[in-house]
Amino acid sequence: MDFEDTQKRILGMSGQNMRIYLVILIVIALSNGYAVWDSVFQPDIPYFSEVHLFFALIVLFFGAILAYVYFHFKKKLHHLARVNEHLKLDQQKFQNGLKVDASRLPDMEMLSHEVRSAMSGIITFSELLNEPGLTREQQKVSANMIHTSGERMLYIVNELLDLLRIESGTETVHDSLVNINDLMDSIYQRLRFDAVRKNIQFNLSKFLTDNQSVLKTDRVKVEAILSHLVRNAIKYTDKGSVDLGYEIVALNEGVYSDFVLRFFVRDTGIGILPEVKKDIFKRYVPSDTERMVPRSGIGLGLSIAKAYAEMLGGTLRVESEENRGSTFWFQLPYDGKFQPDTEEVKELPAQKVKKSSTVKNLKILIVEDDEISEKYLVEILNKKENQLYFAHSGTVAVEMCRNMPDIDLILMDIKMPMMDGNEATRRIREFNQEVVIFAQTAYVQPRDKSKALKSGCNEFITKPVNKKKLHELINIHVKKKKNS
Repeated sequence: MDFEDTQKRILGMSGQNMRIYLVILIVIALSNGYAVWDSVFQPDIPYFSEVHLFFALIVLFFGAILAYVYFHFKKKLHHLARVNEHLKLDQQKFQNGLKVDASRLPDMEMLSHEVRSAMSGIITFSELLNEPGLTREQQKVSANMIHTSGERMLYIVNELLDLLRIESGTETVHDSLVNINDLMDSIYQRLRFDAVRKNIQFNLSKFLTDNQSVLKTDRVKVEAILSHLVRNAIKYTDKGSVDLGYEIVALNEGVYSDFVLRFFVRDTGIGILPEVKKDIFKRYVPSDTERMVPRSGIGLGLSIAKAYAEMLGGTLRVESEENRGSTFWFQLPYDGKFQPDTEEVKELPAQKVKKSSTVKNLKILIVEDDEISEKYLVEILNKKENQLYFAHSGTVAVEMCRNMPDIDLILMDIKMPMMDGNEATRRIREFNQEVVIFAQTAYVQPRDKSKALKSGCNEFITKPVNKKKLHELINIHVKKKKNS
């Protein structure tokens, strides 16, 4: 074996084997060194005598201990040094995280302004309601302002949560079969009163029949994109109209062309200045920097809409002319059975929703651990016309349902002590498949809705609970149950 082979063998050893070999070499060197030293200074004692062997064994034993202690603590010290290095890096990252980027200060100031404005509306008008001698009209004005400010605050929170999920990469696409006509109707009915308050016309255009308008996509994200665009259009339109709709666009010529659905929101508002248009989809950039003084908003809506459109495989685009209006649009693949010449565009004017009478004389179980939420549900369900029962945990709710099999409706909170709403629903479904259960919760993620529906809930309602929406769902589900 030459020197190079020996060197390769030594360098190829693992750290553990190297330490073992070094310990053996050191011990042998110490024991033999002692024997040599003793034989030189005590030549009358033979080299292989019992005395030499005895002292060699003692040196061997203590040498082995010292070698083990040395290498053991050396390894520990090396590990501690690495841990200390990681701690220093983490400390540095933490300190860097605490530092505020000066370029982001205007963003934080804008956010602070919007939050404080919304909270100010809630606090100040709440104080006004407590003043004696208010007329009914003054009370109504104060209540409306509190409601408006609360909605504004909720909108800000939702935008910030959406942005956090997008930036962290935790936002995912949840595809399902979506009836686009139903989705458009839902957006139209929910936002048309914003247009009514500004005295502008709000039009809805649908191109396909209900049977043709089924698309596989993420309903939540499509609805979020269009809602952001419509709110923005209404905000920056002082007179004229806002149009929400979609159309079929052929990607190439011919009968067998592939088609896409092009969603659009068109307004006759103030338009976008040319110098602002290039930054229109950036975060914390208002749609109009020079003329935005009377308009609220933190500048996240278009950024979120663009991110969602890209997650769905599309691109959000804008065409705008100053003082003439803007059109925002994006496209999604459409693989439905469509014959270009058989359908025509249908313009749907503003329609009033026909009110249906609320089902009365129901036995309703409210499962809620928050006192304010419980009181609100009591008020909107009208305890004079319905029998209301209460449970403050999932465990109690399950037992009450077991003892009261004739309950018509359960309003199930999700986050509760002892047993959450999803688990309580699963257990109730083991012995009662007929009772209607609505999940009502402050959780708003698609995965939360999926969990609730899989556990056995009939509907998923997010807080704050909308009175009109709740009564509509009660009419649909409870009437269906009573008629079956």
